[in-house]
Amino acid sequence: MAATPRDRALLAVRETAREQGASKAIVFGSFARDTATRHSDLDAVFVAETPF
Repeated sequence: MAATPRDRALLAVRETAREQGASKAIVFGSFARDTATRHSDLDAVFVAETPF
């Protein structure tokens, strides 16, 4: 079964989180609601430990 654009986007978010050492990635907006169109952007927040 072919991956959907949403599947590919979420995979990219997971890979980016792993590569950057984020402990969590939160996707919101149209991709999270599964209402994204070809004109949609991908809204994501990456959470990581900092010395702050």
